[in-house]
Amino acid sequence: VASRIRAWHHGRYRATRSERARQLLTELVPALLVALGGSSQPDDSFRRFDSFLESLPSGVQLFSLFHSNPGLLDTLADIMGLAPSLARLLGDNPSLLEGILTHDVAAALPDADQLTDELDRDLARARDYEDVLDISRRWINDRRFQIGVQSVRGLVEVEQAAASLSDIVDAAIRCLLPRVEEEFSRRHGRIPEASQPALAVIAMGKLGGRELTAGSDLDLVFVYDAPFESESDGEKPLPTSQYFIRLGQRLLAALTVRTSEGGLFEVDMRLRPTGNKGPISTSLETFRNYHADDAWTWERMALTRARVVAGAPELADRLRATITDILSRPRDLATLAQDVASMRERIAGEHKPTSPWAIKHWRGGLVDIEFTAQYLQLREASAHPNVVASNTVTALINLQAIGALSPQDFETLTQAARLWASLQALLRQTIGNSRDPSDIPEGLKARLARVGGAENFEALEADLRSRAETVMEIYTRLVVSSVSKVD
Repeated sequence: VASRIRAWHHGRYRATRSERARQLLTELVPALLVALGGSSQPDDSFRRFDSFLESLPSGVQLFSLFHSNPGLLDTLADIMGLAPSLARLLGDNPSLLEGILTHDVAAALPDADQLTDELDRDLARARDYEDVLDISRRWINDRRFQIGVQSVRGLVEVEQAAASLSDIVDAAIRCLLPRVEEEFSRRHGRIPEASQPALAVIAMGKLGGRELTAGSDLDLVFVYDAPFESESDGEKPLPTSQYFIRLGQRLLAALTVRTSEGGLFEVDMRLRPTGNKGPISTSLETFRNYHADDAWTWERMALTRARVVAGAPELADRLRATITDILSRPRDLATLAQDVASMRERIAGEHKPTSPWAIKHWRGGLVDIEFTAQYLQLREASAHPNVVASNTVTALINLQAIGALSPQDFETLTQAARLWASLQALLRQTIGNSRDPSDIPEGLKARLARVGGAENFEALEADLRSRAETVMEIYTRLVVSSVSKVD
């Protein structure tokens, strides 16, 4: 420790090369060491802070921020001690700490509508389209970092953090979509018969279920409704299909491209009709016909997670009605049970985790709970259309309400789903996608045990294995055994 501090004072890092930076840091060192020493793993915290300091291009602004707001040192110590992935993110973008001062770090985030209004106000200051992309990235990254800090410091329930992360993404898509269309229309105009905005965006997967975690991909589908034979009215007119393919590509770029303010999201569009072989934007008619007549069972399972997050109200309503109609059609129960069980076995063959910390694919983990919920929804939706819900726990609640789940199975599955999701969210927020228990800092192990209501990390792991066995018994009884029963 002493040798590292001497390196700071001797200006061996870029952040400490100026005399003013060294002066500020010298004054900060006593309080900094107290904060880092108060973390659950002081040595790890100091080592990560040293790496963070070494990565900084300059230090005066950040050190001045700590001088003016000494409480930030405790926040920094928690990040360094518990969340290596957040520490790396902070090293890439130190200005994220300023966002904590802008927003009360302990306050719950506003809902999606309020966040949309907030981002809209920020984007109203944009001078041009490039400014739109930069401002949106600053706002989104600040808000995501706020959720990360709240999660690490135990200031927010994990379910609420997942919902808030999803709300941030919803707000981003809602605000960027009309601005992308406006920029696109400068050259290509608009399709006269189309709604405004002309595209609707469907969230699938974790975003659809409002279960987003740090680092999650966004599963999206773009849908439009306009006459096939029409064309746009701009300087460079395009036929309908080409217009919406290009517009979809532009929206995808707005959500993914890296600017001077950094990146935004990783987007996966393989859940659109015909997957990667199909056009990036799909007409409502094609979407309806594909899912009604040609979709595989796994695609209809995925559709239970669909949630329309952006688009003109009338188009969004038609799309929701279409999804409800598709999911509530009668099914061949033998084919349904066989397809679900076969798909789960294929996934199990591709993913062979060695510990329950591979939360998604561990047998009895999240995938088995989700497959059980999706199978039961597709089985019951023809008689009970309202049973379908994009959120897994909400779907389980609906299934229990109509008698498709016994009270005991309901309690087991919902408790396991919430626990698995909470642990996964905290792990992704702190150590990223690592599934190796040896990568989990000791302080984080203690936090995980508290989240799981266990005495210690070892007891938590034993509890996870026991819960997984019970979930597998339910999955086997409700899904796998149904194959032979229906046959």
